[in-house]
Amino acid sequence: FPVTIRTPIIVTLYFNVAAADPFNTPKFMLLLIFTTYMLSYVLLQARNLTFNLKDSQVRIYLLISIFLLFLLIATFNTDQRFVGLFGESQRRNGFLTYLMLSILLIYATLVANIISAKKLINVVILVALIQGLYGLLQSMGRDFVNWNNPYNPVITTMGNPNYASAVLAVFAVLSSLLLFVKPLSIIMKLILVVTTFVSMYVVISSDSRQGLILFAISILFYTTIYISRQYKKYRPWAILTFFTFISFGILAMLQIGPLTQFIYKQSVSVRGYYWRAGISMFLDKPFFGVGVDRYGSYFKEYRELEYPLKYGFDITSTDAHNNFIQMFATGGVFVGLLYMFITLYVFYAGMKLIFDKKNENFQLCLIIFSAWLGLLAQSVVSINNLGTAVWSWTIGGLIIGLERYQSNHHSIDTSSQRKKLATGKITLFQPMLAIVLLIPVSFVVVFLNRAEENAYSIRNFQGILQSDPNRLIAKDYAEKVINNPFSDPINKIIVSEEDAYERIKIDYFVRDSRVRKVF
Repeated sequence: FPVTIRTPIIVTLYFNVAAADPFNTPKFMLLLIFTTYMLSYVLLQARNLTFNLKDSQVRIYLLISIFLLFLLIATFNTDQRFVGLFGESQRRNGFLTYLMLSILLIYATLVANIISAKKLINVVILVALIQGLYGLLQSMGRDFVNWNNPYNPVITTMGNPNYASAVLAVFAVLSSLLLFVKPLSIIMKLILVVTTFVSMYVVISSDSRQGLILFAISILFYTTIYISRQYKKYRPWAILTFFTFISFGILAMLQIGPLTQFIYKQSVSVRGYYWRAGISMFLDKPFFGVGVDRYGSYFKEYRELEYPLKYGFDITSTDAHNNFIQMFATGGVFVGLLYMFITLYVFYAGMKLIFDKKNENFQLCLIIFSAWLGLLAQSVVSINNLGTAVWSWTIGGLIIGLERYQSNHHSIDTSSQRKKLATGKITLFQPMLAIVLLIPVSFVVVFLNRAEENAYSIRNFQGILQSDPNRLIAKDYAEKVINNPFSDPINKIIVSEEDAYERIKIDYFVRDSRVRKVF
C-alpha cells in the first residue's frame, strides 16, 4: 500500500513496552521516519507549482508554510527549547509534530484519488478489528501487557481510554456507513457488521463519552447531508433535526436538557477550567503565547483560584483539552488563526466535494468527510494525541486532494497523473533525496529510542541502597540518560533526583542549568 495508507495504520498500532513513554514517543519516531520520506516528494513537487492562488494546491502549500513559519518563531520564543521542538513529556506536541502532520497533509493532497481512498478505508476495517479485539481483551481483564494504568483498562494501543474510544469510533463510522455505499458480498457485510459491533462495544466499555459523541456527530452529519442532497424536499427537516440535536448536546454539557445523563461527565466541568486558563495565557501573551506545548508549566500560574480548592493543589494539566485554545495559548495569535484557517480550508474543500453534482463517488466522499468532522468535534474537547491526529491530518489532506481534481473536472478514477502518483512512480532523484534526509533523522530516532529505553530501565533501580552491588549499573543508566542530548528533561530530573545519583545530580545541574526551567 502507498505510504499515505501505511503511515496512520502503523503509527496507530505501534507502541513500545520497553520505553519510558510507551505510546507517544514511539509513535513520534515512526511518524518522523515516514514523513521524512514524504518530505522529499513534497519538496520536489513544489518545484512544479506555478504561483496561482486559484490553485488549491498552491493555497495549501502557502497556508501550511506560513503556519509552520509562525510556529517556528513561537518555538524560538519558548523558554525550554527541547519542549518547544519535541513537545511536553508524554504529549509530544512540539514544533516537529506539527511539521510532520503538515507534511502528511500535503503529501495526502498530492496522492489523493478515489482508488487510494478506497484502499485506505478497506485497510482501516482490518485495523479496526485488531484494535477492537485488543480492546475487548482489555475490557475482559486479559491484556497481554501488564500496564501500570490508573485509568479504565481499555486503552488499546493509544494509552488512554479517551483516545482509544475516539479512534475506534472513527473506525465504527467508516465500517457502519460502508454498508450503504453499494451492493456488498455477504462476507463483506458480515465483516463490517462485526467490526462496527466490536468497535462500539469497546467504545462503551472505555467509559469515555468522546467516542460516543464523535460517532453520533459523524452519523448525524452523514444522514443530514445525504437526505439534503438525495431528497431535497426533506432538506429543511434534516437540517432542523441536525441543529436540534447539536443544541441539545451543547445544553447537556451545561447539565441542561434530556441528553445530560448521556453526555455530561464531571470531566466536562474540569475542562472549563482548562479552557479558561488557556484563554488567560493567550490574553496575557497574545503574540507568541507561553511557549510551544508549555501549557503545563504555566497552568498553575493562570488557573482560577477555586480550581485547587475544588480539585486539589497538586492536580494540574499539561494541555488545554481544546486544540484551538491550545494553539492560541502556546503559540500566539498568528499560530492560532492559521491553525483555524487550515481547519476551515479542509471543511470548505469537503463541503465543495460532497455538493459537487458531478461527483460520482458522492457517498464515499461523504463518509470520509463525516469521519473527519467527528475527529474535529473530538479535538474541541480533547488533547491533540498523535494516534488520533495522524488520522485527522491524513483524512484532511485526502479531502483537499479529492476536491481539487474533482473541481478541475478530472476523473478521479482514470487520470493518468493520479495513477502515477498513487502507485509511487516518481523520479530517481526523489529516493536519493529521501535517503539524504533520512540519514540525520535516523540518528535522532536512535538517540530518542535509547533515551526512552534507558529511562525505563533505570526504574528497576529506584530506591537502591548505597551498598547494593547493582549501584554501578544504575549509575551507568543514569549517566546515559543525562548525557543523551535527546533525553526528555523530565527524565533527566527523575534520574538525577534519586539519592543514589546525588553526585550525578550535582554535576548535571552545573553542566546544564536549562533543566531548572522545567520547574
